[in-house]
Amino acid sequence: MMELSAIYSLALVAGFIYLYFIRWFTQGIHRARQAAGNFSEQTDIPLSIIISAHNEEEYIPLTLDSLAEQQYPHEKFEIVVIADRCTDNTVKIVEHYQNRLPMLHYLEITKVPNDFSPKKYAIHQGIETARHNHLILLDADCQLAPGALKCFSGLFGQGFEAVVSIPKFSRFSSPLYKYYLPERILAWGIAAAAIGGKKPFLAFGTVWAYTRAAYQKAGGMKKIAHAVSGDDDLLVYQIGNESLPVAFCFNSQGWGQTRAPHTVSEFIRQRRRHHSAGKYYAGPVQWGYVLFHLSNLGLWLLPFFQPLLVLPLLAKVILDFAVLSRTAKIFHENLNLLQIIFFEIGLVVHHVLVAPLGFIGKISWGKSLD
Repeated sequence: MMELSAIYSLALVAGFIYLYFIRWFTQGIHRARQAAGNFSEQTDIPLSIIISAHNEEEYIPLTLDSLAEQQYPHEKFEIVVIADRCTDNTVKIVEHYQNRLPMLHYLEITKVPNDFSPKKYAIHQGIETARHNHLILLDADCQLAPGALKCFSGLFGQGFEAVVSIPKFSRFSSPLYKYYLPERILAWGIAAAAIGGKKPFLAFGTVWAYTRAAYQKAGGMKKIAHAVSGDDDLLVYQIGNESLPVAFCFNSQGWGQTRAPHTVSEFIRQRRRHHSAGKYYAGPVQWGYVLFHLSNLGLWLLPFFQPLLVLPLLAKVILDFAVLSRTAKIFHENLNLLQIIFFEIGLVVHHVLVAPLGFIGKISWGKSLD
């Protein structure tokens, strides 16, 4: 049995780390909002939209429809679809849309080099094919609002070399939603806070953007070609390391709309792929994640050794509710206490049982839910 003094010491350390994270989180988001606040109406920057697609016949029509409805001069953007080893009707659908979207063209990939993960190779080929220097990376199952290109162009017009946006999703009837929504709000907030602190390390490959110059200066995909995931996180970290200005998109017109995992198996598969990039993070980012999750785990487990420590745990839940509820409003969402309770319990299960799966076994790029 642990000595009482050791238990209280661990609780004090866990509480200090947790409060430090809350301070970093709230201040970082505030700074990111200030940095991106002076929105430019510039809308004439030529853009290349790069869509990597692996057997996406079911969803790519919705994505292309959303691009056809952009409130942006059609002569000022192109759409490059990279059909990665597709065995369905993805290519035929893209060819059909070329009548409606003359700026649309595609490239088929039939083989991936051994030293490249499939999605990174697809994105790299898309960048090599693209005509313009300002690039928007988009998943084949992500739809954009009509003002999305104008929003990205506006941020590029302020001099930002990369723009991190978020993938929103529709509400679904499943207990998983009660955990998934606050978990996503936390992730979106962490991405914004890191950008506000000028140390970006988290992005969402569903929809984000950067310049060709930033991509090349950061070393492109060569440094991270072997990782199945991380075409977003690892690349934005490299861009940040080059001291290039990165913006977080707080304008809802620049957010994507995609699908969420509706089942536990889909969720585990998606998160396993995401966590697999963690082994390639730089030391400070890895240690930041480790300390954050250990502090949360400690605040949950220590009351089993000393019942009085349930009070710090309750304080943590209340503070999480306050901070995440305020953050949710930034992203046009609402949270209730029941969702926070699901989130608190789910976070412990997630990072004790799910996260380690990203570091074992073979990870592959599936059809969807990237």
